[in-house]
Parts: sequence; structure tokens; C-alpha cells
Amino acid sequence: MKTNELVFSLLKELKEKNINAYLIGGSSRDYLLNKEFIDIDICSSSLPSVNKEAMKEYELVSNDGLYYGVLKYVIDSKEVEITSLRKEGPYIKNRRPSTVEFIDDLYIDSLRRDFTINAIYIDSEGNVKDFHNGLEDLKNKVIRMIGDPIVRINEDALRILRAIRLSKKINFDLDDNLKKVILNHIDLVYSLNKNTLRKEINKFLEDNSLSEVNELLRSYGLEMERLYEY
Repeated sequence: MKTNELVFSLLKELKEKNINAYLIGGSSRDYLLNKEFIDIDICSSSLPSVNKEAMKEYELVSNDGLYYGVLKYVIDSKEVEITSLRKEGPYIKNRRPSTVEFIDDLYIDSLRRDFTINAIYIDSEGNVKDFHNGLEDLKNKVIRMIGDPIVRINEDALRILRAIRLSKKINFDLDDNLKKVILNHIDLVYSLNKNTLRKEINKFLEDNSLSEVNELLRSYGLEMERLYEY
């Protein structure tokens, strides 16, 4: 089954079970850009336990992220994540929210997401909810942070690397303000857990050669040796 067919089949199936679900994140972004994608991100207005019951006929491969409402499945050789809408409390140690509250409010959920182009919700009928002008940013090929970039980067320093990697991956420019904030706060990256850093650098290397990644990171003042050390 093609990815798009699987996506809307799942969304409609959940809708029939009285669960409001939406394609979201990089999946909705790539769908709107007509790009191929394999990993499928779906958000749901229901609690994790309700989602789990609704998806019981599928292979659950991980519920390690259950605290955050995340369930991972493999369906037709594709990884599918079903995540409950949530509100997050203040972040600690530049990485994790102190509290998580499951909600039924798309707008509140959108406020915790990183970039405007990753916060576009698409329902089973193809209708779009876009609270932060993500569609306009897709059109203009710009990566812009939701909220104040200084606050959002201090919440989670990994957003710096995500912004850089996404810019390279889809050939979009960073919003001028976001780029300025990243350059001024680049040392926050080194505060991240070494395992977290290795995982993120590996994602860079999935799409680029080692020399390309080195050059890209150096352009932001980052040293590969410090990011990928053991």
C-alpha cells in the first residue's frame, strides 16, 4: 500500500472509532510538499489507552514513549507513531518538559511543536488546520520557530540541530531571526546528552556524506569531534 493511501486509511479507521486523528509533523509537511515519506506521524485527541485499544489489531513495536503519549507500530513495513495531543510544562535541563498533560485541543498542542511547517494538521478528509502560517512558510521555503526562538531553544537545545538538519534536508532557509538566535546560542548544543547528540548526527549522515556534515556543522561554529565523542 502506498504511504498516502495508508495514512488516510488509518485516519478514517480512527475516525470511525470516534477518534479525531490528524497527520502531523514532518509527515504532513512532506505530504504537502509532495515528497515521499516512510515514517508516519499521527496525533490523536484521545488518551493513549484509547489509541492502544483502537490499534490493537496492529503490531505495537514500542511504547517506550508512553509517558509522552507515543505509541509506535509497524504497518505494511512502515513505522507509524500515534501520539496523544498534549500540553507540556516548563522544560528542565534544556531538553525535557517537567510535566505532560493530555488534552483535546489542536491549538494548545501546536504550541509545543518546533517549527511552523511541522505544525500543520491534516484530517481524514484532507482538511488542514494551520495555526502558525505554516502553509505560507512552505510556500516561501522558510523554517520559522513557533514562539520566541530564544525561549524555544533554551527549552530544548536539540532544536538547534533539528533546524540545521531540516534546512539542509529540504533546502529551505532559516528565518533570519531564528538563524541569529541559533548562532548566538550555538554552545547550548554541547549541553546535550552524548547519546542524544550521536543519534542526531546519525540522522545528518543518513542524507549527507561525512565531509558534507562536517562542513555544515562548521558553518555554524560546531565541531564534529565534540558532538560525536564517546
